[in-house]
Amino acid sequence: MACQFLDKTEDLLSTFREMGFIPTSQTEEAKKLLQEKRSVVIKGNPGEGKTSTAFHLIDSDDYIHQRVVVSTPKQWKKVVTDWVKIVVLEDIFGQKDIDPGLLQEWINDCLQTIQKHVDVGKLQVIITIRNDIMLKISSKLKSFKLFSSDMSLTLSSEKLKHSDKMSILNRELERNNKDLNVDEKEKCIANFLGLFGFPQCCSLFAGNKDLFAKGPRFFSSPEKFFINNISNLEPNYFLSLAFLFCNHGEIEEEYLSPSQMQNSENYLQVLKELALCSGISFNKLTTMTSLRDSYDHFLGQYVKRVFSYEHHPGGNMSYEDSAGGQVSKSYIRFFHASVCEAVGKVLGDECPEMVVKYSDPEYLYQRTCITKAKDDSQNVFIPVSLYELLVERMVHDVVEERVVKSVVKHAALKQDEFLIKLKNKLQNCNKIRDFLMASQCSENSQNVSEGECITFLQYVLQSDNGTVRLVYNHFMEFMACSHNNNISDCWQCTEKQKLLELALYYHHFQIADKLISMNACYTHVSLCNAARHGDLSRVQAILEYIKKRQVFNPKCYEAKQALSRASVLGNHYLKEMLLEEGITQDNSDELSYPVKLQTSQTKRSDVTGEIKQQIEVIYQREAIPKDLHAPFQHR
Repeated sequence: MACQFLDKTEDLLSTFREMGFIPTSQTEEAKKLLQEKRSVVIKGNPGEGKTSTAFHLIDSDDYIHQRVVVSTPKQWKKVVTDWVKIVVLEDIFGQKDIDPGLLQEWINDCLQTIQKHVDVGKLQVIITIRNDIMLKISSKLKSFKLFSSDMSLTLSSEKLKHSDKMSILNRELERNNKDLNVDEKEKCIANFLGLFGFPQCCSLFAGNKDLFAKGPRFFSSPEKFFINNISNLEPNYFLSLAFLFCNHGEIEEEYLSPSQMQNSENYLQVLKELALCSGISFNKLTTMTSLRDSYDHFLGQYVKRVFSYEHHPGGNMSYEDSAGGQVSKSYIRFFHASVCEAVGKVLGDECPEMVVKYSDPEYLYQRTCITKAKDDSQNVFIPVSLYELLVERMVHDVVEERVVKSVVKHAALKQDEFLIKLKNKLQNCNKIRDFLMASQCSENSQNVSEGECITFLQYVLQSDNGTVRLVYNHFMEFMACSHNNNISDCWQCTEKQKLLELALYYHHFQIADKLISMNACYTHVSLCNAARHGDLSRVQAILEYIKKRQVFNPKCYEAKQALSRASVLGNHYLKEMLLEEGITQDNSDELSYPVKLQTSQTKRSDVTGEIKQQIEVIYQREAIPKDLHAPFQHR
């Protein structure tokens, strides 16, 4: 396997040399750090040339067949360090956003070993990482000398000298057989205000005839022109990019043949929806053939310099194991995260449902919003009509642990942060952007209030039983962690009380047990609500539970309201049942308000066979698991 890594790295370097590279003053600074410290972290925003700089540093005769590029702990562990002198760790914590699984594995299993190899002079290491990712995880890496500030360098287009920018622009123009006069080149440099790094802007500009036609004004807003260019593509070409996006930016080439794709229902479903979205009449065979032709022609010609991974030297580092040994598979990918984001923006503007259903979680939770900005060239607006679909996707990602490893579980582990990457905080149980559940002992706790966590938990309790079952363990762990951390404000009695009422009303009795153990105060509101709906079996189930927990108070205000509601509805069975429990409407009775746990157990009244039968019907209808059935059935 190590030999394969070495050979693959040599192939990548060969492609890198063909592209050409312009060393800058920042390159020399990185080289000096590597020589002095034997390790350097190269940071920067997308398109600043982090990977190219790293490749330039290892492109020396001193390292021939003794250099490797890796992206995952699995790859690192297969590198035989006795053979290797220098390693590039490329986007090791995630390309677009933090991959918590990768982060934890690097921290637990690899970074200390790498540091030891560096300290004894056995290895040189170059690490590339995006600025925004580094900022988010710096606290987790501060114990590793590899990431100390004196061993880091931040690439920035603002720091590039005018001569460096001119050299980079000339290189890209020459490589793509394009020409500009001196005045136009000067305007390109002067106009640069893009979110992409200057090197990437030059690459996009020179590699795309439509963008090149914009002239120097392209550099004033490259991302906007780039997105417009994608939106104006022929339908089949756009379909090929959208299909790649909906498969999280990576497709194994062998699966693109019609014969292979016909065996994949998932691929076909995505294709069908995209075809309809793109205005292409869907025929299974012709659409797949068209897609294959699009990749062969479109990605081979028009996109070769703009979209394909060949343009980004670190973009095709993929090694997979097979039964017969180790093999390198061929993939089609976007060459850069920024390209994936641009395609997602266009698809999201035309068909946001596809972004919600199929996009990479990192993209979905970074680039969606529910407030429509006047001119937003980056984010996808999610309309109200898609809130339910988005919440379903959110729950699925939480359960699959695909989003920040994945959210509530991190609370139980008491890690610094445990986020659901849903941009914007929950509002009215529907606003699903940026809902951060930051650990109360975390330095990031000021980013979110516990009240927003409560809002989320209230939403979960009101979801269908399947949803509650899916997030049940995480839910319980979160509450336990919050209780242990002694949250004082939003977890006071009133907040726990709201959750308890919902838990009882929706028959989530184990969650109710947990809340009562945390001193939640029961107020009989759920009993009153059930009576208001004339729900006989739900009232009985709630009564049985609160009596068992010794919190039943027949003289409380809500209990009397329940009886009053039964009378108004003319529900004879419900009224009789409440009267049997000692609830009266005698105006002379003093209304008493909610009480906490009583010291004496209230005597149970017998449950009639008819009521039991109705309760069972509810359990079966709502698919409530047996361990969540009413307390008189399992406690």
